[in-house]
This record gives sequence, structure tokens and C-alpha cells, in this order.
Amino acid sequence: TAGRGRVAPEDVRFTYWQTAAPEAPVTLTYDAEQHDRAGARIAAAVGQIAARGAQGEEAFARTPDSEACRHCPYRSYCDRGREAAPGIDPDDPDDEVLWDPPGDPEE
Repeated sequence: TAGRGRVAPEDVRFTYWQTAAPEAPVTLTYDAEQHDRAGARIAAAVGQIAARGAQGEEAFARTPDSEACRHCPYRSYCDRGREAAPGIDPDDPDDEVLWDPPGDPEE
């Protein structure tokens, strides 16, 4: 570990274990480079939010595409429904993610 109360990125692992295939867990590892990239993405997002916040409420205009709001837990604040729809079903090919955050490395 990196010190008391801190975990080194190399010590972080996430293991998917499914009851249908208990003998075949999938473990994802993490490292300092991934940690630095994640930190940079978070810092960039916080910077974008702060810059928009400095522009005032107009900088957070509501999208004209109300379909994009169907899974948003805050949709009631925009009068787009009382609560968000159920989560996205990853096994349903017609149920897709409607928004990708800017600066995503997959772009």
C-alpha cells in the first residue's frame, strides 16, 4: 500500500464473479497510469462544471430532447417527469446509453 489510509492503485482489483460460472471469475486490475488518467478526467469535468457555473444558470440550459432525460434521476427538477425510468438493461439491444460525457477516452 502507499501508506496508512491510502491504497496504491496497483493494489486495487475488481472481480466479477457469476454464479453461472463460478470457476471463471474475471478480475480487472488498476495501475498508476489509469489512476492518473481517471484523475485528469475528473479534474477536467469539475473544471467544465465550474466554468459553466460561473456563467450562471443559463449555461445549464435544458436539452430540447426530452428522450435524453428518461433515465435522469433529476428529471423532476426540469418538469420532465416525477422520477427516472428504470435503469438501462445491458442485455436489451434497443436500450442504449443516450449520452457519453465529453472527454471520454473511447471517443
